[in-house]
Amino acid sequence: EPYGVCLGSPGGALHVAATFKDGSIDVWRVADSGAGAPTMSAMRTFKLSSQVEGCAFDDEVGRLFIGEEAVGLWALDLT
Repeated sequence: EPYGVCLGSPGGALHVAATFKDGSIDVWRVADSGAGAPTMSAMRTFKLSSQVEGCAFDDEVGRLFIGEEAVGLWALDLT
């Protein structure tokens, strides 16, 4: 089950990242389907070695920052 979530718009497209207690991070792109409900497509999955505490997108440089409990802060390039 997801432990946390963050939203951002690197490259001008809306993205969501879901974090999990096992260290997994799933990144999705969200788009307007034109039918009233958004569509989501999986972009990337990352796996860290311990629990993820939080995340934040840096829209200007296209990075996702992840706080890993047992290690520290990661900057993941999304481009």
